[in-house]
Amino acid sequence: MKPLKAIIFDMDGVIYRGNSAVEGVPEAIDKLRKRGIASLFLTNNATRTRAQYAKRLASIGIAASENDIMTSSHGVASYILEKYGAGKSACIIGEGGMLKEAKKSGIEILALSSTSVPDFTIVSLDRSLTYEKAAAAHRFILQGSHFIAANSDPTLPLEHLSAPGSGSIVAMLEKSTGKKAEVVGKPNLFMLNELLREHKLAPKDAAFVGDRLEIDILMANKAGLYSILVLSGVANAADAKKTKGALKPKAILDSAAELPKFLGL
Repeated sequence: MKPLKAIIFDMDGVIYRGNSAVEGVPEAIDKLRKRGIASLFLTNNATRTRAQYAKRLASIGIAASENDIMTSSHGVASYILEKYGAGKSACIIGEGGMLKEAKKSGIEILALSSTSVPDFTIVSLDRSLTYEKAAAAHRFILQGSHFIAANSDPTLPLEHLSAPGSGSIVAMLEKSTGKKAEVVGKPNLFMLNELLREHKLAPKDAAFVGDRLEIDILMANKAGLYSILVLSGVANAADAKKTKGALKPKAILDSAAELPKFLGL
């Protein structure tokens, strides 16, 4: 492997599970930085803003600026601005991070009770999801609102188990409307490319560390980054050994805490 300028980390299942840091990971990131390897962060989770994630990382001993972090909440807002232009409206199934990032980008937020059809119906993780919210999104999509998904992750890793993820809500609405969502988050490359561009990095100069074969590793391999699977989240050793092609990681570690040793630092 060529010398790396940066390592990009997924967060849920890699940096932490639920509210607990994965043991040894903050210390490993500190060691990488002292050796001149930048640490960046990319998550499909849209429940927080980048500023909130910076505080979340600081709470477990990892310093990061907003510009070091890419979230699907920020990614969706940026994607709509870049692809469809300013002055758009949206209804949102999601939490505070998605709402705040959309508002910050100038997207007009319509209530789910609105009689007007928004330009976009944005679906992300919503742990207060109700049937009424889902029914409103269903109605808007059938009335022609463009269906945007923050990500298609089926589950959300917790400390010991998992919970339904944003992709579970997206799948429900795809089934009920017969419409496919336009997915912004991983394994699509938009957010990764934005992060690389902002930090003036070429794919060959970075590695990506993730815990999902069909999302993290697929994205990294498609983009030409060195792909590292960790077993601290969703994927297990048996899954990893069976993979082939675009889902096959370049390396497999028990956790990101092993990175300095793996890189010979």
